[in-house]
Amino acid sequence: TNTYLLKKMPSSYTTVIKSLNKYDMKAYALLDSDLWLKNQSKDAKNEVWNILRYNEKNEETRFEGININLNLENVTTGELEAFYGNLVEARKLIDKHNNSNKDNLILSINADKSLLENKVFSDVGKIIDKVIYNGKDNSIEHVKDLLATMDKYNNKVVITMDSKKDFFDKNYVSILKDLDKKLDHFNQYE
Repeated sequence: TNTYLLKKMPSSYTTVIKSLNKYDMKAYALLDSDLWLKNQSKDAKNEVWNILRYNEKNEETRFEGININLNLENVTTGELEAFYGNLVEARKLIDKHNNSNKDNLILSINADKSLLENKVFSDVGKIIDKVIYNGKDNSIEHVKDLLATMDKYNNKVVITMDSKKDFFDKNYVSILKDLDKKLDHFNQYE
């Protein structure tokens, strides 16, 4: 979401969300700016504020949540720490908004193996309501720790698989078989 447009042209978003609501679909504001990788980013905070203001003014066509989707493959530890700090600030703003507006806006992030293995994010369930994990790295073994962390805070994990792969690709079939074997473990987190 370009929050500048959200601020200047809210009716465009209202129309889209109204259409989604007809089909029981939920709209998330997608933020993907590298501003989130800077320490105490006022711009990242402003993005969140614009979404919160929109939700305050549009009770019938609110965003369900804010999803932060960054490419974190080649970032420094300092940038990850800044990202985590900005997520903490976003959490505070969202909690304050939810408490005073009878809203239930959630905060979610997209994650991959490299993010989950970073110590900075070892207790991410404290601040994130939902983690969307993309299984594109052909391994889901390390997701167990994420599931346990998120379960500790009663939060959600969504696991997606890369649909661009040929369904009959041997590696892809191997992942599906591996996932099937681990379903008992995953089911305890439903």
